Amino acid sequence: PEGECDLTLLTPRDEESLEILRHTAAHVLAQAVRRLHGETVQYTVGPALMDDFQYGFYYDFDLGDKTITNDDLAAIEAEMKKIVKEKLPITREALSADDAKTKLTALGQNYKLEMIGDLDADAQAAGISLYTQGEFTDMCRGPHLQHTGQIGKGVKLFSTAGAYWRGDETNKMLTRIYGNAFFDKKELAAHIAKLEE
Repeated sequence: PEGECDLTLLTPRDEESLEILRHTAAHVLAQAVRRLHGETVQYTVGPALMDDFQYGFYYDFDLGDKTITNDDLAAIEAEMKKIVKEKLPITREALSADDAKTKLTALGQNYKLEMIGDLDADAQAAGISLYTQGEFTDMCRGPHLQHTGQIGKGVKLFSTAGAYWRGDETNKMLTRIYGNAFFDKKELAAHIAKLEE
């Protein structure tokens, strides 16, 4: 950091760290789905869930004429593990709303364009942040881990479901993939054991 700033050091014990881990895992999920199902896949929102006992994150996708079911989760999870092993640096880019639209248009991400269009003038003037890891770029407020390798081995996908875009039944039905992430395999195993009780 240059000049005066507020600096907060986070450890895995901090709840904020877990939220950052889970949100980064959601981006890795979206990247894996794009790798496996092609660049026509549109990704919408992928938040961390801190108040849901079972799930830690999800991501909603418009797959066009393709489908993803629970039977596909093992392959997606395997691709996520590859991305974690690649230790891809995660970089943030601050752009004007117009420049972000240009970049997202090139990526074919129409839902992201709609989200920018729905921002008020002040929010658009403040700029848009894009995060990139390898070939994958997403619009996001962040923050994220420094690289995908920091996610580790405590990630698991659990299920798929249908979800209307923006929760409105007049909008398109998207495919939602739920997962969870912890800082190590032991925490994940303990979580799964609680779910099975």
